[in-house]
Amino acid sequence: MAALKPERPGVTGVLIKLGAGYLKLLEKTARFSIREDPAFPPLLESGQSVIFTFWHNQLLFMPVLYSRRLADRRMAVIASQSRDGELIGGVIEKFGLRPIRGSSSRGGRRALLNLFRSLRRGWDVVVTPDGPRGPRYRVQEGVVALASSTGSPIVAVATHGDLKLILRRSWDHLRIPLPGGRVRAAFSAPLRVPGGISREEREDYCRKLEKLLAETMDLAVGA
Repeated sequence: MAALKPERPGVTGVLIKLGAGYLKLLEKTARFSIREDPAFPPLLESGQSVIFTFWHNQLLFMPVLYSRRLADRRMAVIASQSRDGELIGGVIEKFGLRPIRGSSSRGGRRALLNLFRSLRRGWDVVVTPDGPRGPRYRVQEGVVALASSTGSPIVAVATHGDLKLILRRSWDHLRIPLPGGRVRAAFSAPLRVPGGISREEREDYCRKLEKLLAETMDLAVGA
């Protein structure tokens, strides 16, 4: 587990406590079911570092899913350098995850380097491949480049909450899970990206990952 940072002062600290408290309430009251591709458990048992990916609008489900299924693994999560990213980073720390600040629009090169180093040190990493600004459900090349350069496999993750609010005015249509409902989740088989691929091949793997994320959502809905 990553060491927790000191409590943040003022309004930010209060919002982080409220957010973490809400997700812990969700963890206690929601009914979870998880489906996994048969290749997923052996991948975890292999000890290999994994790149977990999910769409940006599902991020509020993920700390609880980590607590339920992956809490024995060291995991670093990309979080933008915006104020929202600071709040998200503070909340996920409460669940034992380590935030790495940066995104494709700001601090991206440094964040990618930190993700690379985390994988090399045996950590898993978490990336929202359509974040932080979209387009929604469109994979950007960074996650494919990271997999190609490290040899770490990509696993698609999907969640579906029966009780949720959808913020349709946000670019990603953020899902806010509500306590007391049912949450279905799924993990895909690993997607492996060869090293030294061309830009055209990277784009091809972006489309493959989009397809895998869609298939994993179908698996989650049926969980």
